[in-house]
Amino acid sequence: MAETPLWSSRLHDEGTTRIIALGGELDLAAADELRLTLIDQLDEPATEAVVADLSAVIFLDSAALGALVAALNHCHRTGKSFTITGASPSVRQVLDITGVYQLLIGNPD
Repeated sequence: MAETPLWSSRLHDEGTTRIIALGGELDLAAADELRLTLIDQLDEPATEAVVADLSAVIFLDSAALGALVAALNHCHRTGKSFTITGASPSVRQVLDITGVYQLLIGNPD
């Protein structure tokens, strides 16, 4: 029996910006697929920016954080933009503790 994923993603476009609405638990089990999803969207020719909406994410671990940072690094190589939005207080705490929150919201200061 196939295991039901504990996370989800939905895509929609706003002009040349691809919004990826993420939900559920972003953990080690989700990290590889999450990284591939984000990078695939950054590689879309018509997409200039990707925004990961974390509003429905209830848990984020270091492996998923690594996937977000990998997407950020990929956008630097491709000249595109990657940011996050909607982090809940518990998710934001993980991002703040690791020091990447400001980078992922598009504000390096």
